[in-house]
Amino acid sequence: MFRRFIFAALALAGLVAQPAFAATDSVARGMAASAQQEFWHTYNVVVDGGLKCDGTTNDTTAWTALVANIASGAIPAPVVLRFPGTCVINAGQYVIPGQVSFDGLGSGGLKLSASQTITGNFLKFTTTKYVYVQNFTLDLNHAVASGLAEGIYFSQGNPIVTHSQILNAGTVTNGNGLLNLQGNGLSSCEFSFNTFTADTPSIYQAKALNLGASSAPINNCLVIGNVAKNISFTMLFGDNVKFADNEISGWGFGGGIVLANGAASTDTTDHHIVITGNNIHDSATVPDSNSTYVAGVENWFYGTVVTGNKFRNTCGNGVMMGGRTRVVGNEISNSGTCANTLYNEAGILAATNGLGVTGSGSTVDGNTVFDDAGTTSYGYADSGTSTLGVVLGVNNFQGSLGSYWITGGSQFTNPQIDNRVVNPCGTYNQRRETTAGAGISAVFVADQWNNTESHSYVNVGAKPATVGQCLATLFATVNTQTTPAAADQGYFKQQIGQADIYDFQYGTTAARSAI
Repeated sequence: MFRRFIFAALALAGLVAQPAFAATDSVARGMAASAQQEFWHTYNVVVDGGLKCDGTTNDTTAWTALVANIASGAIPAPVVLRFPGTCVINAGQYVIPGQVSFDGLGSGGLKLSASQTITGNFLKFTTTKYVYVQNFTLDLNHAVASGLAEGIYFSQGNPIVTHSQILNAGTVTNGNGLLNLQGNGLSSCEFSFNTFTADTPSIYQAKALNLGASSAPINNCLVIGNVAKNISFTMLFGDNVKFADNEISGWGFGGGIVLANGAASTDTTDHHIVITGNNIHDSATVPDSNSTYVAGVENWFYGTVVTGNKFRNTCGNGVMMGGRTRVVGNEISNSGTCANTLYNEAGILAATNGLGVTGSGSTVDGNTVFDDAGTTSYGYADSGTSTLGVVLGVNNFQGSLGSYWITGGSQFTNPQIDNRVVNPCGTYNQRRETTAGAGISAVFVADQWNNTESHSYVNVGAKPATVGQCLATLFATVNTQTTPAAADQGYFKQQIGQADIYDFQYGTTAARSAI
């Protein structure tokens, strides 16, 4: 029924037996020493198990019998199940006990026979030991979830899921409907170079990855190089976890990456979470009162580092940060398109989540926030909590309605020696906006210039010709020669961020240099 291989190093004459499968670097990294000393078998589900796996034949009966044989010990573990093709089966709850790994041999795996309703764990791995899922495809065939339901669920252990796919999850509207991958009580786990897709953006927290529980947190894990479309990542409880180089797009309510510590009201421990090098973009505008939470990163953990990421077109804030967070060197554009002002729709936000978590003790430095659509309210904002104590370094905020909105305890670093002048020429309409037009009561959102007049005989706009090194210099044209009336008035102004005035400290003995 199966082939037997020796998976450990042999002491005889210095010979070394090769593993029964082609281990990737990920698998090799994650193998526990104890696992390497065990006998592993390979079991081909077509040759040995009688499944057709031709993409059309319904293999539910043969698959159910195979799972039962694993549970009874007729197929002894540890075993590697090999899937040489697409095995079509009906929805159900298939418990995979013991040390059982899956190898799709490139793209083989399981596919639901139709668009069905999943009511529980579709594939549930229960071992406490090391297992892997490699080159495996789970096609959910547009299934929907009812209640607590996952495509693949690890209740404990040391799993590695790599170069695999969980595809075609149906739209999820129930907060407990999780049609992709969940893991609780995991340690030394890795989820790398996988693809997750849902049909449309969920309006309520559908997740590609859903990691950790209060009674079973995850620890010492990597989430690296994955692609998720219309679905996001969530971690509820955990320590020493790294999210790196993932591509996340099109999710609905919730963040692209959500760190939602359920113990936030009492937990002030640094959890050592790193979010780096991710590309998180194009969240959906969701018809939900909580649409402000459609952020690139929504973080309520302490001790998180958010660095070197790119956030684009996030419906809510680019980054929402918890306590003792370092938000450094990120690029954020077009955040806040939900136009909900509850949390100021900033590029970077320090806020309280109602459970006592604020951005207290955090650092915001070296970030660039720019907005081509004129929707970001502020480059940085806090929620008005007096105990925030965020330290703001040198950030570059362009095109937002204001650089900073500070009503809490955020403060600028001191000394702040060098400052950047974004518009040294006093340029009017740098981005050549065409919607406002230069003239009476004109407003240019990107540069924040506007002028208001009660008359029509002076027009203030941009001189199209170059003046020295400067383009689009301020230019006033007299339309009609007349004597101003007593009531005639007008003004021409540009809003300047409070940080610019604070940092330069002109008029004092400590005035700063300008670059």
